[in-house]
Amino acid sequence: MQSPTPIPPGRSGLRMIVVIAVCLIGLLGAYGALYLGSKWPSDMNSIDPVALALYSKTSTTVADDLEGVRTASILLMVTGIVGAIASILLLWRCWTKMLAFILLVCGVLPLFFHKSALLGIPMALAGLIAVFLLKDKATNRTVG
Repeated sequence: MQSPTPIPPGRSGLRMIVVIAVCLIGLLGAYGALYLGSKWPSDMNSIDPVALALYSKTSTTVADDLEGVRTASILLMVTGIVGAIASILLLWRCWTKMLAFILLVCGVLPLFFHKSALLGIPMALAGLIAVFLLKDKATNRTVG
């Protein structure tokens, strides 16, 4: 049995640039998600509790919105950590489709709980790019 032939030099460089770009876009989205997820609770703690209690008694949508913000901030922090790990693991180019799906879910999931959780979208973009442009390291080589 012959050893696998390597990828031609011209195409491997382009693939590595795409892998690094996807990793950086995913890390940017993970940083944004972590930043927003840690910022919202500190902003909610700075609201005057008396004004918040009066306002939440008069309007039920505010209480629901605050609960959505709490849930979205926790999800943003969790998906930011998972997305950062998935982005770094993409550099090894193993299980790229699974990691791309994880990045896609991490970027979109907080949007279901609050519409302002947009800083995770670069993770979803990195996941889409990885689905269509990246292949596992083992499938890039041809056996001859």
